[in-house]
Amino acid sequence: MIIVTALQDEKLVTYEKLHCYSFVEKPFDEDGLKEVIEEALAFPGTGNGTKILKFRKESIILAVEKVI
Repeated sequence: MIIVTALQDEKLVTYEKLHCYSFVEKPFDEDGLKEVIEEALAFPGTGNGTKILKFRKESIILAVEKVI
């Protein structure tokens, strides 16, 4: 899980406790965000070879099958 947020306080520590891979503060650098996503996709998964990428904006979740 990668969290993109405008929050800059102690709540970020809470997100770490949720075992998210990373969080990115807004405004973010597009290249930096891409790097975090690529690192997360390269991170060892559950062992079954399945990786799921979803984007959520304003309570809408979008599943992505392929990263370009």
